[in-house]
Amino acid sequence: MSVNLSVDGCLTREREYSSVRSTKAIQFRYVASDELTSLFEDFRLMCNDAIGIALKEKPRSRFTLIEMAYPRLKEYGLHTHYILSACEVAYSVYRNKGRKSRPYIEKAFLKLDNQSYSLNHLLLRIPTTPRHFAYLTLKGSDYHLSFIDDPTLKRGSITITGRAVSIAFSKEIAEVETLGEVDIDVNERNVTASDTSGVTVSFDTSNVAELKERYRAIRAKIGRRTRRDKRISHRLYARYGTREKNRSTPGPPPGLEGNRSTGQREEARHRHGEAERHQEVVLQRQRSELIFQRPDELVDVQRASETARIQGETGRDSCKLR
Repeated sequence: MSVNLSVDGCLTREREYSSVRSTKAIQFRYVASDELTSLFEDFRLMCNDAIGIALKEKPRSRFTLIEMAYPRLKEYGLHTHYILSACEVAYSVYRNKGRKSRPYIEKAFLKLDNQSYSLNHLLLRIPTTPRHFAYLTLKGSDYHLSFIDDPTLKRGSITITGRAVSIAFSKEIAEVETLGEVDIDVNERNVTASDTSGVTVSFDTSNVAELKERYRAIRAKIGRRTRRDKRISHRLYARYGTREKNRSTPGPPPGLEGNRSTGQREEARHRHGEAERHQEVVLQRQRSELIFQRPDELVDVQRASETARIQGETGRDSCKLR
């Protein structure tokens, strides 16, 4: 008996005794074909018809829905696997207890099981009507080819939209035993993490609320000032959004100051640059005042500079401060 621990379309882990199956969906771009337009529309209508039958007949399982909807969906003249896939989609929508209205599929897509298609490198063959097929040329990089050419991966179902093809690949991997568990407590003013070994780390987030309010006022001001120039407003929104994100991110815990993210390092460099510029302004201001002090006298820098200039013009090699 296997227990599915994932959501459809995401990384999947199925536990069978001591083995673990990992499934990942990879997206491929493809060269669109005019033949797919009518196929998308027919499959969408089939799914909606199957949903209507499920709402009316209230089947107890997906296979019962297939028996109920098969005569109606067969009228579309498509391959039999499209009927099975449409009933699978319709039953998953019907079983969603969180829906508040009658479910209806608007976006066009196709879904087929691994027995319905054939994939030869980057050439995908899918059925349309009995004994008729459509061919799609996929666009893949070395990353995509590493999944297609790997003989240890098992190919699963595919989902086709107007822009991409998603193919599910699965593989048996060794189960990794966990060393412990981590519990995270998120509050408005702090975030605390504790593990089973007894280590507790706390992050201070008391300044997040103030930062959010401050940058909310900044975004409102940007919107008022740049309402006629979208290009400048988008650039300013991106700049101050990055600053808000970096400043809202809590710093590393004590002892882990070096383990900072890229955004935190950039923010630290930004603050360091501001500190250097502030220090340079202070030094410039001090240079115009009395800054050199000897044990027995205080020298005016401006007067000393003028004296040095005059003495340099008269050919003297040194300047004696008085």
